Amino acid sequence: QACEELIGGGYKFGGAETMALVEGLTRAVKGVQVRQTGYCGLMLPVLEDRGLAKRVTDGSLSIGSLLGFSSVCGVGLDTVPIAGDASGEAIARV
Repeated sequence: QACEELIGGGYKFGGAETMALVEGLTRAVKGVQVRQTGYCGLMLPVLEDRGLAKRVTDGSLSIGSLLGFSSVCGVGLDTVPIAGDASGEAIARV
C-alpha cells in the first residue's frame, strides 16, 4: 500500500512494473554502505499487510507472482494465504 501511495498515478502492486520496483528496492537495500546484520531484504508478508492482502483478493497478486518477486529479492515467501478448502495436493504445489 505504501508503494502504491508513493508512486501514485493508479499504480497497483502486482502490475507489470512491480518486478522492476522489487529489483530496485532490493538493489537499494543491498547497496547501502553499512554493515548489515540479520535480515536485509524485501519481505512480502501477505497476511501481515493489508495492501498486499487486497491485491491478492483482487487478483493482482498470486502465489506465482510472489514467487517471482521473491526470486529477485533473494528471500522466500512468508505468510501467504491458502484457502481453507485447499486440497493437500494444492498445498503441496506451493
